[in-house]
Amino acid sequence: MSFPNPFEGIETKQNIRRIAVLLWCLVGLVWGLQWQTSVVRADGPQVKMTRPLSANGNVQGHAGTRLTITGNGFPANATVALYTTTNGDAGNCNANGDPATLGLNQFASAPTVQVRDNGRFTVTSTWPDNASTPATPYYICAISQAQQGQQPLSALSSNTFTVVGAATLDVQPATITAGGQVTITGTNWLPPQLLILTLTADNNNEQPLRRITINPDQQGNFTRMLTIPKNANAQAYTIRVISNDQNTQLTKPLTVSTQTAVPPTVVPSPKAISSTPTATTSSPTPSTTIGGFNGITLLSFMLGGIGVVLVIVGVIMFFVFAK
Repeated sequence: MSFPNPFEGIETKQNIRRIAVLLWCLVGLVWGLQWQTSVVRADGPQVKMTRPLSANGNVQGHAGTRLTITGNGFPANATVALYTTTNGDAGNCNANGDPATLGLNQFASAPTVQVRDNGRFTVTSTWPDNASTPATPYYICAISQAQQGQQPLSALSSNTFTVVGAATLDVQPATITAGGQVTITGTNWLPPQLLILTLTADNNNEQPLRRITINPDQQGNFTRMLTIPKNANAQAYTIRVISNDQNTQLTKPLTVSTQTAVPPTVVPSPKAISSTPTATTSSPTPSTTIGGFNGITLLSFMLGGIGVVLVIVGVIMFFVFAK
């Protein structure tokens, strides 16, 4: 009994070469993956906050800030417990002892995470309320649970999360007329993120009169001028700043008042020129006065004085010549 040749009519050598090349590539791929895994595990487990990041690679925000935490080098399919700590010493991030004694607080919003087959994990959560001391850098400590034949592994995050003051919003002036401008300022909108600013009437929140986007600086601060539409009705409005990424929203009231009436300018009419001649009277020329006396009074006073002097001189001469 004879069997058909499967390579009959085919260039057998070329096919064998192609299969050999494919097998060689497959072997190289498997070896590369094993080498990469061995390198990761040789370096030890690692954990990092990867989103959002500031310019220096660390994270700034508030309790409730959304962030992404990644880890690698952990045992496959292990359960990893997450903690926060203000201690930057990796020696305190371990499974040997009571977490509270080591200064570890459970990451309340994501206490545990499951590791994938490749020893990696990714979790998106929010910064917990139990780690919210302002201006304090926090680390994340990740500790895997013990498995058969394996000791728990731990890693301290390579970057920190610093809690900053609460975001603020201010609008000046609070009352304005249609067509005017208001100054809107905000501080501590961290991490830096795209913000949406809207102006809506209090009786119609569904239809914003204005909608603009804002990009705060690296410190989370911004200043914007907003022009009120000229057709805005005189009523109460709300200015709202929204962060969709961080689920944060602040509002400020704004009142649009009626236009102030400007009184018309009255132009005085020219005076009518009278045709009747105006009688003029000449005033007598006032006499010249010196020190409140006129000239005649002064002359009389001087002559009287001279007379008194002559009388005194005459009396003296009388007594002298009488001897």
